[in-house]
This record gives sequence, C-alpha cells and structure tokens, in this order.
Amino acid sequence: MIFGMGKKQRKEKGEDKSTGEKELIVTESAEESAAKAPPKKKDFELVALYGFSAKIPNDARLEFNPKSRREKGDIVFHLQEGYKIFLSWGRLEDARKRYKTAAEQAADSVKRSLKSSFAKLEGEPHTENLKIQDHDAVYTRARMWLERGGFPMGKHRVTQDALALHLHCEDSGRYYVVYAFTRPEVSEDVQRNFEPIVSSLKCHSSSARLRRSSQRQIAGPELDERAESVSAGTKRVWRKAWARLQQTIAR
Repeated sequence: MIFGMGKKQRKEKGEDKSTGEKELIVTESAEESAAKAPPKKKDFELVALYGFSAKIPNDARLEFNPKSRREKGDIVFHLQEGYKIFLSWGRLEDARKRYKTAAEQAADSVKRSLKSSFAKLEGEPHTENLKIQDHDAVYTRARMWLERGGFPMGKHRVTQDALALHLHCEDSGRYYVVYAFTRPEVSEDVQRNFEPIVSSLKCHSSSARLRRSSQRQIAGPELDERAESVSAGTKRVWRKAWARLQQTIAR
C-alpha cells in the first residue's frame, strides 16, 4: 500500500484530483524477493532541489517524474533491497482548500485510501506529531490488508505496512508527503531507511523564510513611514502658520 503516485498510474495507485494528494493503496511490491535480506548499515548523502533537501541512502537510484516542477512534483528513491521511498510536493494553497493542517490531510489520506482500495485496517494507525523547521508535521504508520484472488484458485490475504509523513510549509508555500509501502517482514528495515530521510528533511531555505518574514513586516514599516511623513507635513504647516501669525503681530 502506498501514499501516492501519479495520475498516469491511477489503475493501481490513487490520486485526489483536486489537490494532488496521494492515496494509500494496497499493492504488490517488488521488495518480496528481498524479504530475507539481512539489514546492513547505510551511509546517507544530501540531495537538494527547489529549495528543499533531505539525506537519502547513498545506494539509492533517483527517479524524477519528468513533469515535476518547483510547485509540484515527485521523486522515487529506488533502494537496493528492492523497495521504494517516495517524496511528493505540491502547492500548499491547493491542500489548504481542503485541509487546515497536515494532521487533517494525513487522517483523510488513510480514510480515502481504505475506501478506494477496499482495504481494511489492522489495528489503529500510529501517529506522531513532529516539528520540522518549526512547522507541524505528522508521521503515520498503518497496517492494512485485503483479500485477493478468487475462483478457481481461491482468495488470499495480502498485508502491507505504510509509512508516511505529511508536512505543511508556509515558508516555501508547499506541502510535502514522504511515504513508503512494505511487507510486514521487512518493515523495520524500511523504517531504518525512511526515518533518516524524514528527520533530515529541510522544507525551505533560509532565504525563503527571510522573504516571508519581510512580507509579513512590510505593512508595519510602510505605516511608520506614512506616519512620519504625515507628522513632518503637519509640523511644516504649523511652522508656516506660526510665521504668518508672528508677521501679523509685528505689523
């Protein structure tokens, strides 16, 4: 199951048309062959673009959605173990049309995914509230299952775990979703690669925050300048009036 991919893959992966929000859908994974691979320590290196950055495993192969741009896009990190970690971003104003917070977006993503894939939750999703560069973020772990197959082979249950981070960044004007899907037997290994990406994520540059700060403060200095201008003009009027009065008295 996943928290998203693109519209062109809609047959097996879902997407909300109004916001581009990714849905969690149970699907088969290529990681099956790596289920018994022993965990090994990874080195991570920095990847940065469009003003945001994160540290990813240095053995990952990057795949960019060719339609990606500054406002909206996707990256897939293909790891040697056979599974993938996805990073998507989009315009915050689009997300805010439906969700006031990242927590609302995360909760609705799970609900819509259950509905679209006919999956069922196994237990309750585990959520953690995080702070990333002073922004509220939500880290979700969920386990889902559904029955597949049918006549003549019979049905079988498919169980998968999903990890997702939802983040709203006012400084960059974007929302971010980092997500991965995995079978339970390799879920811990996926988390060892997933969590360093989340903890190292920088959703905006320092220049973006400075721009936003100056935009918030611009009204204040403008009003102060106008007040000073009015004050100076008033003084000039009073000085001229006083000079005329002195001339009248002198006569």
